[in-house]
Amino acid sequence: YIKNLKVNTTVSEFLKNIEIESNKIAIYDNNQEIDLEKEIILKTGMELVLEDKSYKLIVRGDISGDGEIKLLDVSKLVAHYAEVKGCKLGNVEECAGDMNLDNKISLIDVSQLVAIYADM
Repeated sequence: YIKNLKVNTTVSEFLKNIEIESNKIAIYDNNQEIDLEKEIILKTGMELVLEDKSYKLIVRGDISGDGEIKLLDVSKLVAHYAEVKGCKLGNVEECAGDMNLDNKISLIDVSQLVAIYADM
């Protein structure tokens, strides 16, 4: 995983901020290769492929994978934290909801996501 990406980060901004030793680079969104020249916003679940290695991209707070922080993201995190039946997050979504980067979902993560959502 590549974690802790900021909401509204474009593909071009992301690529400028990482060192790449490979000429073979691609980013996929739902198994569709995206145009690296376009101003596309990163989303949780996109995949960076370098040569023969791939990395899931995790946008902090973007649990739903749409590239934004919305009420849906807050609701999913609250339901996961409260252990509502059928609302367990997958690994990628759980990483996006781990707001304080301690590798677990706690009330701290919920409160941080609510605060970010409230400021939007």
